[in-house]
Amino acid sequence: MLPGQAGRFRIDRSARLVEAVERGSVDVAVYVTDAAATEGTPVGGLSLTWHAVPGWVPPAAPAPVPLVAIEEPCAIRRRAIATFARHGVAATVVGDAGYLAGVLDIARPGADPATTEAAFGAVRELLRQG
Repeated sequence: MLPGQAGRFRIDRSARLVEAVERGSVDVAVYVTDAAATEGTPVGGLSLTWHAVPGWVPPAAPAPVPLVAIEEPCAIRRRAIATFARHGVAATVVGDAGYLAGVLDIARPGADPATTEAAFGAVRELLRQG
C-alpha cells in the first residue's frame, strides 16, 4: 500500500485468491500453494491437526474413517485424505462445506463442547500466527 491508501482484507478460498491476483483485483494473497498453478513466495508451513469428539473410536478396518472437510477443490482436504492413505487408513468424506464455518457446523452436532472449543481455538491460533 502507498501512504494514505486504505488497506482491505479478504478471506476466501485459495483458488479464488489466486484468481484475484491474476486479474489484478488484489495486490497480495496468502494461500496454500498446492491450490494454485501460480508460483508464490513461501512464507511458512501449515500443519494439520486432527480433532474428534472425546471417546471417539475409529471404525474397525476396512470401514473408512468418516471426515468432514471443505469442498473440492481444496488442497488441505486432499492432503488429509492422502495422509490417511499413506498410513493405510481408508477415509471417506461424509460432509463438506464451502468454508471452515460450515465444516465446523457439520461437525458440531453431537460434539462435545470441549471439542468445538478446541477447533475454534486452533483456528484462532492459526489466524494469530498469520
